[in-house]
Amino acid sequence: MPQVPFETKRSVRMSVKFQSFGSFNLLHPTCEAMLTVPYPDPWTVSVGEQRRQFQRRLRDISGPIPAIRSIETIVTRAEGAQVPVTLYRPRLEGTLPLALFIHGGGFVIGDHDQYHALCARVANDVGCIVASIGYGLAPETPFPKPVDDCKHAYEWLLKDHEWLGFDPAKVALFGDSAGGNLCAALGVLATQGVIAQPQGMWLIYPVMDFAAKTPSRDLFAKGYGLNQDLMTWFGEQYLTDADAAKQVLASPGRMSEQTATAFPPSLIQTAGFDPLKDEAKDFAHLLDAKGRLLHYTCYEEMTHGFIHAYDLLDEAQMATDEGVLWLRRLFQV
Repeated sequence: MPQVPFETKRSVRMSVKFQSFGSFNLLHPTCEAMLTVPYPDPWTVSVGEQRRQFQRRLRDISGPIPAIRSIETIVTRAEGAQVPVTLYRPRLEGTLPLALFIHGGGFVIGDHDQYHALCARVANDVGCIVASIGYGLAPETPFPKPVDDCKHAYEWLLKDHEWLGFDPAKVALFGDSAGGNLCAALGVLATQGVIAQPQGMWLIYPVMDFAAKTPSRDLFAKGYGLNQDLMTWFGEQYLTDADAAKQVLASPGRMSEQTATAFPPSLIQTAGFDPLKDEAKDFAHLLDAKGRLLHYTCYEEMTHGFIHAYDLLDEAQMATDEGVLWLRRLFQV
């Protein structure tokens, strides 16, 4: 297993909790090469074609699916909602922890069945069950329904923990991009007592504020994969109106200091060439001020989505290993 960032000589320690890995202002050559692969503007093709192209691209960079005991999809039923969940089980016996994964894709083009490689790695390396939630996608299912889908699936899983074989006292959430946003939305609901509090959150370059105006959104508005036009289009599909962008369940980075005080302990990872970097770091500072941040790492040479390029980038392996180590410590396994 590659060394985690805080044990490598290339790591630049900024503080005990905040650190940067890699060279500042230097785009990794592999990321640069990946940016040359053509990808259509979303408004030029159908949503269905976008989803197919995203699936192919993710499959091409994610590498093989690790051998695992089982991968099965079930349908949760809670409060009238039917939400598919894919379960990844490692080759371990007994009652295990649960890591609930919520996928990215701009709330529009991802799918819970496209993340087999990452989810299987986490299940194997942590020694836990991973449950990947298939929430409804926009524009067919706009905000707040995806939040509700994730909430219902989370509650159903906890209710049936004995049948599923996991310990309800050892549950954490993790997600990338839009999935990180939905994880944080569940964290807000947990602070309000609406759902049970998870042990922690692993947020991978999350969308934290639809209305954010940050330097990184300006600096990386074009030319680095995820761009401003694409983010605007995703937001138009997901949010029902302009005011929704300011609601805390859509933009969890806007949570109050009081909410942050009760937010689950979190690991936050960002990429140096990602327009979402600054809003995620701002959120990390908010949590840190309230004693709820466990660690923040920026992978400086990376672009949005890098963690899935596991066979192409050492940093993808390192970011995964950092999350795995954090979950193992959280679950005490």
